Amino acid sequence: MALWECSVCKKVSEGRCRPKQCPECGADKEKIVKKD
Repeated sequence: MALWECSVCKKVSEGRCRPKQCPECGADKEKIVKKD
């Protein structure tokens, strides 16, 4: 599992693939980056 962070609201979510949009603020997937 990878950690994904929204660059808009900084919400971190876990999942195999990048979310289609941020569950917190609704930002597009382009704004969601893989967290190391």
